Amino acid sequence: MGAPHGEAKSPRAYLEAEGLSEQVWGTHDEQVPLGAIHSLTPLHAQISTRAEWEHYECMRVRAAELHARKTQLIWRCCIGLAALGIT
Repeated sequence: MGAPHGEAKSPRAYLEAEGLSEQVWGTHDEQVPLGAIHSLTPLHAQISTRAEWEHYECMRVRAAELHARKTQLIWRCCIGLAALGIT
């Protein structure tokens, strides 16, 4: 299971940009038992290294960028087809 956790408190601006609140973040020791509440059995639990977390964040941002580009391309095609009278 994966859930956000940090080494230190995140800046309020970061949390607001992500649509998160401070209550979402917790320690690893606080989060593992939450899985049991939802019928998840942790077979292995390990804290991510800073490098792993940064890789995750970069991949998440990259996925958002790719999605935005695809969406923009689809809209451009739809607008182009509509201009040609093709619906």
